[in-house]
Amino acid sequence: MHWALAEVMPAAPPSMTMPVTGVAKAVQAIGTYEALIAQRPARSRFDDFAAGQLGRRRGLLESAGHLQPDASTAWDPCGWAHGDFHDLSVLWGERGQLAAVLDLDRLGPRPYAFSSCER
Repeated sequence: MHWALAEVMPAAPPSMTMPVTGVAKAVQAIGTYEALIAQRPARSRFDDFAAGQLGRRRGLLESAGHLQPDASTAWDPCGWAHGDFHDLSVLWGERGQLAAVLDLDRLGPRPYAFSSCER
């Protein structure tokens, strides 16, 4: 998809800076989701799974948050990317071939490492 977009879109810059959510903001968001799960009258299996994942993410932030790049870090390579690519953005044909890519409202140039992030 990146190659096809490069053929029809204007040239993307070779490198770009991207905002990265700060550790404190990410920990705060985790706390918000953990509180929502704790308030549920009866937890589902998904709630239990999500709570476990949130705890793991908190642990990763505590152990590696100091490695976060600053806002001036230039990322490359860059090019045009969908911006929100997931299974619901793809339609498949009857024989398993790609039929369409949908939901291009977040299309834009960005570092490929951030190709599924809103800018």
